[in-house]
Amino acid sequence: MALKIISLVFVLLLGVVGGSTVPPVYIFGDSTADVGNNNFLPGNTAKANFPHNGIDFPHQKATGRFSNGFNGVDFIAKTMGHLRSPPPFLSFTNTTFHKHIFKGVNFASGGSGILDSTGSTLTMRMQLKHFSTVRSNISARVGEKAADEILSKSIFIVSTGGNDLFAFFAQFGPVNTTEREKFVATLISNYEDHIKTLYNLGARKFAIIGVPNVGCCPSIRSSNPTGDCINDLNAYASEFNEATKSLMHKLSSTYKGMKHAIGSTYEVVSNIMKNPHELVRG
Repeated sequence: MALKIISLVFVLLLGVVGGSTVPPVYIFGDSTADVGNNNFLPGNTAKANFPHNGIDFPHQKATGRFSNGFNGVDFIAKTMGHLRSPPPFLSFTNTTFHKHIFKGVNFASGGSGILDSTGSTLTMRMQLKHFSTVRSNISARVGEKAADEILSKSIFIVSTGGNDLFAFFAQFGPVNTTEREKFVATLISNYEDHIKTLYNLGARKFAIIGVPNVGCCPSIRSSNPTGDCINDLNAYASEFNEATKSLMHKLSSTYKGMKHAIGSTYEVVSNIMKNPHELVRG
């Protein structure tokens, strides 16, 4: 239900409803949005193409989603008229590439972050380079003006930032407010560059998925002797989310035609943890 509410917010605020045409969807981010790109990366990169992943997916197939079934971006894409998330970019062959790029592409890579130094998978910068390739191919087939028109009506979903917070906290642990603010400011500055790059490539409608309560992840809680959430890490996430809201408001007020909506997964997770009984209500 919570994911459906976030999806509906995106649909309403970005003006997707009211037409018969399903908008193309282009997706960027980390494991919260990856639908299989990491399957195609060499070496021991973060992968999820094995059981128990996918146990609730059709035919119990592990697709590379870091999930028991469909993930959040699948549900958002469904709300916009798609069957699920568009295919992962790295899955395309020469014969399937041009068939799909007009409908949408998923560039997300589990383990990646906003910073180039985060993770060893497809960095956000690399994901944007892949989208630039898609943009060039669309333009080559229909012309620059038509490409601009297509992309201006497309939805650009971005779900990133959590791994950057994990990496910083793992290295430095709890820090004073000044140091935390400096790091968040660095993240936001790089995030701004990425959003501007997308805008310059034709993106106009942005659906931003906030960072959840990363201090409550099972792996993090297991490292805490009490088994509780690590509130210092959650403070990073909360501060980052607030800074993201300010950033997107500034950019949407500055750049012509830019619209955005933000889905607060932090609030959703908090509500679930406080009221778990709500999940079993009919």
